[in-house]
Amino acid sequence: MDTAQPIEERQTGVTTAQMTRAPQGAIYVWPNSNLNYPRRLADHLGRRDLKIVSAASVCFKMVVGMRVQMVADHATTWTDGMFSAEKYLNQTNP
Repeated sequence: MDTAQPIEERQTGVTTAQMTRAPQGAIYVWPNSNLNYPRRLADHLGRRDLKIVSAASVCFKMVVGMRVQMVADHATTWTDGMFSAEKYLNQTNP
């Protein structure tokens, strides 16, 4: 998929809906390290508050002390680090 393609010309769907519904300031987990497209999409949607990161970068240490929620893109395969981070966030953010 060409990530240089204008956002307006790309198919909208699940990722758009997920970003739109994500809680304010959420960590948005992208399946790979190419973060150009999700960052452009978030900007297009007016969601500059989202912290967009790759699945490989998510770990427990990344979220310690944070009081946010995490949203994984529908195409993301969950990693052990994501499970650890999610468990911590669920325990500290009732």
